Amino acid sequence: MQSLTTLRHRAVRLAATGAALMTVLAGVSVATATTASAASCSDWSPSANGEGEGILTKSVNNKKGPGEDCTSSGSLSTGTIVWLRCYTINQYGNTWWYFRTDATSTYGWTSENNMKVYMYDDNGNGTWEPTRC
Repeated sequence: MQSLTTLRHRAVRLAATGAALMTVLAGVSVATATTASAASCSDWSPSANGEGEGILTKSVNNKKGPGEDCTSSGSLSTGTIVWLRCYTINQYGNTWWYFRTDATSTYGWTSENNMKVYMYDDNGNGTWEPTRC
């Protein structure tokens, strides 16, 4: 039979090993979350071509990804018309649209909260089908 001291030492080693493992796992999950967030801002340019348009209700920064923390590639004025290509829901649960600015070849991202969205049946199939990026 093992002594009480030996059992205590094993318990302490087990607890220390568990704490070290939790620290490593926590570091991995933080690194993964940071990487996922950074990847969502990496000048993402989907090829989808959805249906509908948006009219900006305020001046906005033209983002390179679906999030406020993403870098900007310029600004767009209130009233600008954008053609909706596809949407995604970012890590904060907000809907962001990838668009092309009317009469230009400028593409970017903006939050659905920044525009009035109008849906059209652009392909003539009788329904409006928003495209998820």
